[in-house]
Amino acid sequence: MPAFKANHSVRIGSDRNFGLVFCVVFVLIAVFPVLNADTPRLWAFAVAGVFLLFALWKPGFLSGLNRAWFWLGTMIGAVMAPIVMFVIFVTVMVPIGLALRLVGKDLLSQKIDKAASSYWIERTEAPRSMTNQF
Repeated sequence: MPAFKANHSVRIGSDRNFGLVFCVVFVLIAVFPVLNADTPRLWAFAVAGVFLLFALWKPGFLSGLNRAWFWLGTMIGAVMAPIVMFVIFVTVMVPIGLALRLVGKDLLSQKIDKAASSYWIERTEAPRSMTNQF
């Protein structure tokens, strides 16, 4: 999906941690109805118990689910990241640009001056050494 290749690889989490996290998630799903004075979801307790059992006893059984979950997260990230960046651009940069145009500001000096012979900007400071830049 992405148009670039990352220069670092992302490690998949351990199967044990995957099982424990999903155990907690299903316990929360099971207990959530209790907040509304309803009965807990027993099926979610059962699924949480299975995840806990596999996470503590044989974490290797969860490796397929762990890889599938990791792949799903990667694909969702590849789709959502450009959408989120677009929304941020439209909600932040476009209004700023429109406001600057309404006020008449030209922050990058892009206006064309037909009377100018050159757009060269004269340096006011003398060049300094590049050895200790910071």
